[in-house]
Amino acid sequence: DEVAIHFRCGDVLSSKIPPTDNNYGLLQFHAYRARIPTHVQTIGIVTAPFGHSDSRNVDRVYGPKCRTIVDRLVTYLHQHFPNASVSIRNDPKETIPQVMSRLILADYTFCARSTFCLFPAVASFGIRSYVQQGGVAYFFDEIAKAYDNIYLMNEPFLRSSEINKQGFNYTLNWLTAK
Repeated sequence: DEVAIHFRCGDVLSSKIPPTDNNYGLLQFHAYRARIPTHVQTIGIVTAPFGHSDSRNVDRVYGPKCRTIVDRLVTYLHQHFPNASVSIRNDPKETIPQVMSRLILADYTFCARSTFCLFPAVASFGIRSYVQQGGVAYFFDEIAKAYDNIYLMNEPFLRSSEINKQGFNYTLNWLTAK
């Protein structure tokens, strides 16, 4: 895919994440739309399988809700990039190296506060890697200064505690606002 969006979802929806933890949450979809070039033809959403038996327990429990959120992202991207093919990349048979290679080989990689995608963002052969500022990416300010293809995003971020406080429907509406 020309664009690879790493979309962490499962544990992000957990009510067990303390309100002080800034590492878990979701970006508004506008953050992707504002940065994806209009000419791209393929966009892949890299995410965990929805409720698959091989998934982590914390991800499996939220599989149906994650499917709903990712389906909304697919619809949103189709609306804004009608000439692009948008695919969900979460085949449970794919190995970790295969999944990471999707992030490393994309022209444009998106990483929102997940240690899983931080290092593929640095190792990317692509044109640009976008990393949400803060949280687990606290050291990326310095890395972005050293690499000319890493860009920090400072976008609205709905933390896990806010997701649980506001509710699922609020979250769906917030994601697609703008």
